[in-house]
Amino acid sequence: MGIVQYRFMQGGGVPGGHNVIYGEGHNPFITPMKECTSIPLRHSDVVVDIGAYVGTYAIRCARFPVKQVSAYEPTPQTFKILSLTQIPNMHLMNAAIVGDDRKSVDLFISAGIGVTNSIVNGNRKPEIVTVPAVNYIEAVKGASIVKIDVEGAEYDYPIVQPSLRAIILDFHPMPDWIDKAQQMIRDMEVAGFRAVITPRFDNGWTRAGSWIRDIETKGEYEPMMSGLVCCGCGRFIEADAKGLCKTCWQAWTPKHRAGYLRSKT
Repeated sequence: MGIVQYRFMQGGGVPGGHNVIYGEGHNPFITPMKECTSIPLRHSDVVVDIGAYVGTYAIRCARFPVKQVSAYEPTPQTFKILSLTQIPNMHLMNAAIVGDDRKSVDLFISAGIGVTNSIVNGNRKPEIVTVPAVNYIEAVKGASIVKIDVEGAEYDYPIVQPSLRAIILDFHPMPDWIDKAQQMIRDMEVAGFRAVITPRFDNGWTRAGSWIRDIETKGEYEPMMSGLVCCGCGRFIEADAKGLCKTCWQAWTPKHRAGYLRSKT
């Protein structure tokens, strides 16, 4: 990836903004969020973001706040940018997710801003780094929502798991990929999922979809929901319910502040 340039900015539906990467001579890139925002969040959700990149979805969920977010991003340089945002209900892992029991895996680094880095070799990636690997079933154990954007590795995952109520999945071209994708969709339908956004496969912006089923979730991240911890930065505050510290209150837009209280201190 070379030297990674990034800047803090608003956008992507992330309350309070986040750090995003931009290439030389290009505008900052923010991951499209249509499929992600199609799934309404619950404060009781446990979210797993696989292929988190700079955390656009993970940070949005954590600040909602959901009960817990686990964000997996294998690219070391991208992970450093993701790690600039620390929220107590968001756990960050510099690791790739695999469908088997490997403990490490080769990650093929593409040119540009890292959105096409993959553990699947597309015969066009000039650099290889070895990164830790985590089994998919273990990664999503107990999760209610999983978001998967892994540049072709998704076909090796047993996507449907018992605790999941929602799946957000981006399909990528590989040998026989449409047949594989359609089989994965059938497997979700058999498991009781219904499509919220159905992928069309006709171009790179229509290959993602979202699916949901009726499963009860329980609990919440109590420090944020009770006003003990700022939902923006995770610092201690005093509020009667979920709230923001003075700094985050001023930084967030009025739209994103809706539903939060301002700290008493």
